[in-house]
Amino acid sequence: MTPTPTPTPTATATPIPDNEEAADDLSDELDADPARAVRNFETRAKSDPQWGASVLFPLAQGNPRQAAVVLQEIQDQSLSIALLLELGRRCPDCAAMVLLNMYSRPAGPEDVIDLLLDSAYVDAETVGRILMAMFARDDVVTASLTATAADLDPQVTGQMLVAAARGNSASTGELICLASETDTESLGVALVRAAAGSAGVIQGAMGSAAQSDGACVSRLGSVVPVEAWLPENAPQEGADPTGAGQWQDVGSPPPIDNILARFPTSIPGAYTEIVSVLDRLSEFANLPEGSATYDVLSITPQDFAGDDTPAAHVTMFIDKQWLTSNQVHEWSMQFSRHDDSTDTWVPTQTKRVSEDETNVYFTVTVPGFSTWAIHGSQSPPAVRFVESELRAEPAAVEVGEETTVSLEVTNQTDEPGVYFANLWVNGQIDRVAEYPIGAQETITVDLPFTAGVDGAYEIRVGSEVLASPVLVGNAVPATATPVPTATPVPTATFTPTAVPTATPRPATATPVPTATFAPTATATSVPATATPMPTATFAPTATPVPTATSVPATATPMPAATFTPVPPATAVTQAVATSTPAPEAEDGGSNTVVIIAVLLLVVIAGAVAVGVYMRRGGMGAG
Repeated sequence: MTPTPTPTPTATATPIPDNEEAADDLSDELDADPARAVRNFETRAKSDPQWGASVLFPLAQGNPRQAAVVLQEIQDQSLSIALLLELGRRCPDCAAMVLLNMYSRPAGPEDVIDLLLDSAYVDAETVGRILMAMFARDDVVTASLTATAADLDPQVTGQMLVAAARGNSASTGELICLASETDTESLGVALVRAAAGSAGVIQGAMGSAAQSDGACVSRLGSVVPVEAWLPENAPQEGADPTGAGQWQDVGSPPPIDNILARFPTSIPGAYTEIVSVLDRLSEFANLPEGSATYDVLSITPQDFAGDDTPAAHVTMFIDKQWLTSNQVHEWSMQFSRHDDSTDTWVPTQTKRVSEDETNVYFTVTVPGFSTWAIHGSQSPPAVRFVESELRAEPAAVEVGEETTVSLEVTNQTDEPGVYFANLWVNGQIDRVAEYPIGAQETITVDLPFTAGVDGAYEIRVGSEVLASPVLVGNAVPATATPVPTATPVPTATFTPTAVPTATPRPATATPVPTATFAPTATATSVPATATPMPTATFAPTATPVPTATSVPATATPMPAATFTPVPPATAVTQAVATSTPAPEAEDGGSNTVVIIAVLLLVVIAGAVAVGVYMRRGGMGAG
């Protein structure tokens, strides 16, 4: 793992003085004999944990790889836990570096998971901070560790995630989404355990990440009812943001905070009559086994018909004391409609949205009004229906034109049921419709959507999020600005290949290892100089090249060397140096003249020599 800058430690209430001298000695011993060094350290640290912490902290700052060896090889797990927690309290980033270094060692992943879980059992808050520091340094490894931890111990993993979310909700949400790619089911169990005591905290983390990651919503929604935790934009009285209809308050007696119904146009005087019929519960069919009933309400529309509204949004509050005394999980709360024709309860999942000192607030979307039971249990209901293949046709329409949002819905249970199709537009409920689905049956659900104003509308139904928004009128789809990706600087030694034409130097100063060119045979030689002659492409040395400039046809002398350019079509070799080097020419043209002149002189001299020889030979013959 690549070393990183030394992190800044976090102060504690009673800081332990660093023993840098002992840390240096331990480092030297680890270099010489790791096993013996760890044994000696463990023996002393067990008798004096404060001393052990004072030595491990500076070692972790200066050499996290060695600190990882110490923590991993200590035989007493309780000592490893105490040292990691002390390190994490003082400097979560130091502890993160040590664990990530441990992860890369033999048996490292298993040892890191065991140490994290055992430490979280003692102090989940500190481990949560360490987990976030690890995620900031290596998100993939941390997500993999989290998924595995959830499989081994979902209870403690849930506590770690809650602690992490308290410190950094957004990053914890990203960690949850990334870990869900590895093991969605185990992570879902851990999230349910986490929400049992801290629903608001873990729900905030999940929602912040899932809102921008449709695939994450789909994965988590397959194991945890998505409507229980995914954030919403609650409707407000007045015109609907899509320009289609009006939201109107039609009732708010306790335990109902308010009921908003959407009408095509405002209906003056519309309201609902709400009466508690909890004392008549025995007259109805039984609610699910193990369910605790908070209230049963008869909700009757007045001065409007149920068919007048495509959706209603109910906000209600539940007493915290009732939730606690009945051990009710906040994600288990349901608002079930009584079907008079079959004498059965049709459940609708509520969404936990907030809390105050005495109450927890929930919302639910309903297609109409009748008799409703408010109830919950110790765990969230199993996911009965699975959505897939969400689409909108056409995907772009004019203002006032209708598009159809369709999807496939599968009842994955062995019992028939009723599916409530909630169409969410830009996070706000737009329409609710009921669809009966047989056991193990898949049906196609079609939901109409019409907008009265221009816009790009994000669409969700259940756990499925439409990949691209529906465009209405003059809306232009948002285009993400590409983020430049840094190009890593190579560390290996490269063998450059000559290019037959000259090219400009790089625009940025990127160090390149010094290359050694292999000579190529040619019939033309060049007078030797102290610097190798480039071909068409100039190779920079390890010193970064300045701002890019195009290479001119005539070579310009560089600060460290003088280059003699050669015509591009001619391959050249570096000549072997002689004791008498040729004088350096002013430019390429004068060099050529000198070469030609020398060749002419050689030819003339040769001719003269031949003539003299012939003459002498002839004279001798005479």
